Amino acid sequence: MEFIKVYKCLCDGQRLRILNLLKEGPLCVCHLVEILDTDQVKISKQLRYMKELGMVRGEREAQWMIYQLPDK
Repeated sequence: MEFIKVYKCLCDGQRLRILNLLKEGPLCVCHLVEILDTDQVKISKQLRYMKELGMVRGEREAQWMIYQLPDK
């Protein structure tokens, strides 16, 4: 079942773009919104889904959420 969720995650173009951007280093949600030219709610939903699957990790720094790829 987990494999199907990961496959669904990778089949979404916007999620693939987010992963590709995070490959270069950690980014704040506000930076992803600007780069992808979309609204914060959509980006946050995508990141939450990817975080649940362990594909990204997020850390709060003051009022910003910084996302990056996991170490493994």
